[in-house]
Amino acid sequence: MDFERVGKLIRKVRQERGLRLDDLADDYIPRTTLSMIERGLSQNETKVRYLLRKLELNLSDLSERDKEEEKKRELDLLLLERKINTEPKKALTRLNKLPAEYNGPWLYYLKGRCHYKMNQYDPAVEWIYRALHELEKMPDLAKTNLKPVSLNLLSVIEHYRGNKEKALQHASEGLSCFDLNGERKPYYISLVQNKSIYLWRLDRTEKALENLENIKNINTLELNIDSVIGLFDMRARLKSEIRLYEEAIKCAKKGLYLAIVNHNYERQLELLKTMGKIYKESGQLEHALKCLE
Repeated sequence: MDFERVGKLIRKVRQERGLRLDDLADDYIPRTTLSMIERGLSQNETKVRYLLRKLELNLSDLSERDKEEEKKRELDLLLLERKINTEPKKALTRLNKLPAEYNGPWLYYLKGRCHYKMNQYDPAVEWIYRALHELEKMPDLAKTNLKPVSLNLLSVIEHYRGNKEKALQHASEGLSCFDLNGERKPYYISLVQNKSIYLWRLDRTEKALENLENIKNINTLELNIDSVIGLFDMRARLKSEIRLYEEAIKCAKKGLYLAIVNHNYERQLELLKTMGKIYKESGQLEHALKCLE
């Protein structure tokens, strides 16, 4: 029995029914014991079950209720997550107003992202580490990929701070624990790209390219197409840097085609610039001018 979870649900039901602790307490379960049960501090299953019978509840009722409550919290957090990129301050204000039931790794990660978007790196790192600490105690959340996503954000912050080796360490750890059969698959591409960027900045170009070439098979329909196009662009630039010009052009062309069919005009311009630079470096000036005109 998960005493902490059951205790929280008992308290919620009691409060919804307008009952005080004294209203529910009796000679068998005094007020202090009842309070401990609601806080998950009592491991006495007999008394917990007695309390459930008194409230005319059973564990299956609580389980269903718990699932419904969890779905509601997930939806609330998801809707707030989409606001972080455009309104991080407002999103953080609303996150801070959520009741204690929302406390957990996802909430802490979202608070970290809010601070990151506001360039407040110290509190961002603090919240992300708090999320990671909670995730260590919750192995059942591995398929959410919240741990690698949190490590990815840590790597970006360390990169901005100039700590390239630390950024690389976080990105590598994130990739090593990423579940490709789990949730948040678009972040896999982000981790791969970021790791290659850090290797590149550390003058390990061949390792950066190797990291991109070894990308695991993943259903691109579940990915952010902009990230996939960016992956082709990065591959092209890295191949060009080690003078694999023909292969570099092939990568850039694939990325450009994806950008065209997905009407991604910003990526089209980026890839045309990349192709122009590669053609110029390989001595094909006529082709370079066509791309850059």
